[in-house]
Amino acid sequence: MTMPAVDVSDIERDARAIVDRVADDPLGRVQLRRDFYRKFGFAQHLEIPTEFGFGTSEIAFLLWEVERGVLNPVTGTNTPGSAWWRNVNLEFLYYSELAALAIGRGVDPGTLPAPARAWIEYIAKPSSQSWYRAHNTSIVAGYLGRLPDALAEQRPEQVFMNVVLYRVLYAQGLVEGIEMGRLGKVLADPDLPSVDVMVHLPAFYPRHYPLTHEDLRHVMHKAHCPEEPAVILLDDVFIMPHLTHVYKYAAEWSGRPELLTYLIRGEPVYPTRIPRPWHKLLLRRAIIWLLILWQKLARK
Repeated sequence: MTMPAVDVSDIERDARAIVDRVADDPLGRVQLRRDFYRKFGFAQHLEIPTEFGFGTSEIAFLLWEVERGVLNPVTGTNTPGSAWWRNVNLEFLYYSELAALAIGRGVDPGTLPAPARAWIEYIAKPSSQSWYRAHNTSIVAGYLGRLPDALAEQRPEQVFMNVVLYRVLYAQGLVEGIEMGRLGKVLADPDLPSVDVMVHLPAFYPRHYPLTHEDLRHVMHKAHCPEEPAVILLDDVFIMPHLTHVYKYAAEWSGRPELLTYLIRGEPVYPTRIPRPWHKLLLRRAIIWLLILWQKLARK
């Protein structure tokens, strides 16, 4: 006896209902992800088991979003959230819940959008690599699908959006061995606490929304705080010289070639596609290469 075909629109509607129920409940979003990773975190596969397995770093970042207030309702509260952060996260939740429902109901993955298929591939063969592909394919889809929300944000927040994106894309590159070899895989491993450590450092991830003047100084690497050398090392020395390669690779595995339109002359420009003046770009490049030269000389 053959099972009746499942209407994809049914699970799409059910997945949307699941995430809509927590749309105005930041802690409800956290609980939804905790429930997901208790089932699909695969902690038993890891050398050092943790409660949420491969979801450890994602939940740490989500808690940072909650603390920053960007997931708060945009109306009816003294601390309104951000339509962009809320909607990108909601789309992210939707794709993973859609994948979970599809598995439970025997839906053909080929009928689903690419981010949901990537989550199904992760669940079928859990690893750091398959988790990053699922996570980042969903994030890229959220970024590209929420341009009007992004354009409504203040320019400093738009700059920070780019920082958040290129760091997580680079982290995947580390796991897949594009840069830094074994060390990179350890630093970017999603089941290890490196993300949890970073989101507790304001120099890496500011804790206010909208960004304060001091937050902006952190984002622009001008705060002169104890962590700033580490931020400059990560962003300007390790990431920026490889950004074109990282974005090309991300556009390929996510199936979203339009991602490359938000990188101009090696500079991330989401969501405006407007490059910075050439003299500022030249100055930044000079600083980056001086830092790289200093790093090489320090090793001798």
